[in-house]
Amino acid sequence: MKDKRIFAFALCIVLSLSLSSCTVSDYVNNLDALETHATTKKSPVYTLGTSTYDTNITTTGTTLFIDGTDFGLTEVIIPKKPKATAVAMKTADSEKLKISDDIISKDVDVSAGIAKNRGKLTLEGITAVSSSKSSDTAESRFFGTSSAFLCMPSSQIDIKDSVITTTGNGASACFAYGTGSVIDISQSEIMTQNANARALASTYHGNIYAAGSKISTNGMNSPAVFVGVNGGTITVTGGEISTLGVSSPAVYSEGTVSMTGVKVKTTSSETAVIEGKNSVSLTGCDIESGSTTFTLYQSNSGETSKGLATLNLVGGTIEAKSGALFYVANTDAKICLQAVEIDSSSSSLVNVVANEKWGEVGENGGKATILANFQNLEGDIYADNLSEVKLELSALSTFEGTINSRNTAKKADIILDGTSKWILTGNSFVSSITPGMADFSNIIDNGYTIYYDADNPTNVYLNGETITLQDGGILTPMKK
Repeated sequence: MKDKRIFAFALCIVLSLSLSSCTVSDYVNNLDALETHATTKKSPVYTLGTSTYDTNITTTGTTLFIDGTDFGLTEVIIPKKPKATAVAMKTADSEKLKISDDIISKDVDVSAGIAKNRGKLTLEGITAVSSSKSSDTAESRFFGTSSAFLCMPSSQIDIKDSVITTTGNGASACFAYGTGSVIDISQSEIMTQNANARALASTYHGNIYAAGSKISTNGMNSPAVFVGVNGGTITVTGGEISTLGVSSPAVYSEGTVSMTGVKVKTTSSETAVIEGKNSVSLTGCDIESGSTTFTLYQSNSGETSKGLATLNLVGGTIEAKSGALFYVANTDAKICLQAVEIDSSSSSLVNVVANEKWGEVGENGGKATILANFQNLEGDIYADNLSEVKLELSALSTFEGTINSRNTAKKADIILDGTSKWILTGNSFVSSITPGMADFSNIIDNGYTIYYDADNPTNVYLNGETITLQDGGILTPMKK
């Protein structure tokens, strides 16, 4: 079985270049590329979307909280530099410094180690325990105040064969902020125990590369991998990632996150959240999700540019225990799947909606395009009256489910190539349908009806007619 999966994965990578709307470069990022307090109109937005799909189609938003305060709705004025000078037990300031002894740090806003002014800090085979906590959660989120190890602009931290633990509120483990900051981690264990404490965090174009490491968070509002304000890049290869807390996804991206061959588990949160014009790519990852698995949205914070949120999934497995597999709100989203084994306990595959927490009411729907190659998908695809959804199946893909079964969507399209199938589990309403086979033999209707928009130019080939499908169902125009 393992050999078959490896062969199928290799085959789909090669063939997708010619068969897919998404090329390999769409799916996989380049993995070789191994300033003052925030003044807010209310405070930073820390919002995550979740959803419920039931007979009434309801949607809710799970809001991140900081110290019990809801920061879910209003715009933040982005700071340009830290409020105060960072303090540490060990500092590589314009120099190279190697730490070979264990470190214990405590007190408020104190790091175990800092690299700054082109300094390089090297840790190998050590244990670092920080009980420091942050006096300002916004400061720690933007600039890493109280992080165990803080890498500042144009500086570097290398961590190998080490164990890093933080126990304080707001105390991240490894934090890179500013252009030219680089943290390189290998064969290490990184963990945070309290709230608002990220394991790996990057802001203001910081960079983190992690390989073969065990990364975990236990507190609420504590993503394991976090790219925040002004973006950054985090690349993870191999190892494990886990989170226990609510509002603590494995990945939160306001930049670029790429992971390959990682075992991912969340107990109470999403696997990945993408905000705004940013991306997450997961290749060959084995995922166990305790909530809506993937959320793509645009908040009101102003921290990220509006635009296309992109999720790329290649190979690996997904075990989804509750909620929609994909939730999209107040943004355009592209979701590319290729040869992923999916086991979901929910009947909801895609939920594209307007969420009252984000955007301007009446204009805050989502727009999702799902591109599937060598992919089996099951479940229902829902969009509300402010939202659009498009499913494209190619390269031996199969979709078993319904699209827009309640005729609520602003727009719902489906495109199949000649090698792919749609197996209906209920009636569906589509704005346009491109079947890939002139005789519709790749649509297994099971006696159900597909309603189409006869006025849509894409459907002109149907001539407004009703067509009987192979199992007795029909393809027929919607009633005006």
